[in-house]
Formats: sequence, C-alpha cells, structure tokens
Amino acid sequence: MNGDRRTRAAAAALVVVAIGLAGCARAGREKPGAPRAEASAGEPASPGLRVGDPFPSYSARALDGPAFSVADHRGEVILLNLWATWCVPCRAEVPVLEGLHQKHKGDRFQVVGVSMDAADQESVVRQLIREEKVTYPIALDPDANLQTLLEAMAIPASALIDRQGRLAWIHIGAIRENDPRLEKALKMALAGPSVR
Repeated sequence: MNGDRRTRAAAAALVVVAIGLAGCARAGREKPGAPRAEASAGEPASPGLRVGDPFPSYSARALDGPAFSVADHRGEVILLNLWATWCVPCRAEVPVLEGLHQKHKGDRFQVVGVSMDAADQESVVRQLIREEKVTYPIALDPDANLQTLLEAMAIPASALIDRQGRLAWIHIGAIRENDPRLEKALKMALAGPSVR
C-alpha cells in the first residue's frame, strides 16, 4: 500500500516537472521539441510581425486603473509580458520582470504583465500579484488577443516596444536574468529619441 502511494507521488512529481520544463503551450499549437523563438533587429518575429515594424494597435482592461493601450504609451519603452497564473515558467520569471521594472522605472520604461487567465479568475490573478509583490501594471486579456497578435504558440511570451512604437524585441519562453539579447535591445530602446 505504501509502495503504491510513493509510486503515484513520484509519477505526479515527474508530471509537474515535465510541465514546468516544457513551458506552457496552448493545446495542439506547439510542436514537441520546438525551440524557443526570439528575434532581434532585422529578424522576423513571426510570419506577420517583424522587429522594427510599428507595433499593432493593442489594448486590454487593466486589473486596476484605466484600460491599458499601447498607443497611450508612445514615447515610453514598454515590455509586454504575456502570462497566466497556471503557467509554471510564467510564475518563475516574475522576479526577473519585477527587477527590470524597478531598475528602469525612472527611464520612462515599464513592464506590463498581460494575464490571459479566464475572465472569472481575476481573484486568482490578484492573489498571485499580492504573493509575488508585483508592482508593475497588470492588464487582463482572457481572449488571448496579445497571444494571437504575437503569434506566440506558447507562454510566457514578451515583446519590447520602443519609444516610437516599434517592435524592438520578441521572445517566446521565460526571460532569464541578465539575458544579453534583451539587455542589448532594451539599451537601444531606452537610448532612442522620445516621440509623443
């Protein structure tokens, strides 16, 4: 009897680890073993969206405060981060995102977390924000409009938008601390001229 429980517990632990390592793919949309996508200047970000292109119109309901719209933040550098509370890698990158937000908040830069949790899960989103002590703004996108826009087959997914409203960098997968490609793209975006 005890052996059966241990076997079931070990199997359950392996499933949790496998899910965390695989990322949070939407069912049927990501091929097993597919590499993480990332694009820098001059590279395609997706079939329809390229680094350097104007970022398309996007808005979402804010968890607190007025609605978030990319157009309202022209002249700032924005890191949109698509995530969900049920996504293990998404939760793991929260401290990295919070660190970026704190480090650069005086530079007209902000991280905006875009939750694609179901509309009835707002209390779960709020609970995670409290637990992780998140201070950057959170937008709610239960219809996954940003995921469609980025053509991201898995989450987390992030897009850096420069001061002119252009896509400066895109990444599918968790952002790692001191990621050299993000640091390079962020440095260039922060140095860019401000446009209002």
